[in-house]
Amino acid sequence: MMVKDNSFILSKLKIINKAFEEDDSMLLRSESNELIKTAVQEHDKELAKTALIAYCLHKILSKSHFAAHEDWPKHKKNLLMTIKEIRLKSEKDSSYLVKGIDELGKEIQEFDTKFGSYLENLIEKSKIKYAAEAFYLGMSLNKAAEFMDTNFKSLQIYLSKTKQFEETFKEASISKRIEKLEKALR
Repeated sequence: MMVKDNSFILSKLKIINKAFEEDDSMLLRSESNELIKTAVQEHDKELAKTALIAYCLHKILSKSHFAAHEDWPKHKKNLLMTIKEIRLKSEKDSSYLVKGIDELGKEIQEFDTKFGSYLENLIEKSKIKYAAEAFYLGMSLNKAAEFMDTNFKSLQIYLSKTKQFEETFKEASISKRIEKLEKALR
């Protein structure tokens, strides 16, 4: 799949918007996983950012401390309005999409900073998780960290703590991983 225009991202934003509106965290998770795979295949950073957005919204819906907060309905409505605004403005002006996705990321980060319960913020944790996924899909560690705009050392630490890293190499040799990557890129 070649993603050369904004229509693919806009169609995904529509799905993300609907899933978030309906509190469908599993759909958000599956969309984010699909998006990161496509982003790596196409080496498309905007798709990667869209995957991060979907994943962060999934995490927000799955954390009870967010939903239990008295200001949650107001913040959810603001996030939904931002997503809708990005879609509408980007349909009229394709150059707005990048700016809009960045603004949505900042809005999620501000929400997480204000109401989150963890020291490491949701956006950074998501970047590391998806940098690891990019690595599992065949990117080098350095390229994966650069692609997801995250800290190389944090990525190394994350990978050293995950079992997926071990399982990936138990299941497939380097040549099998390269073969799988080449097949995916065709």
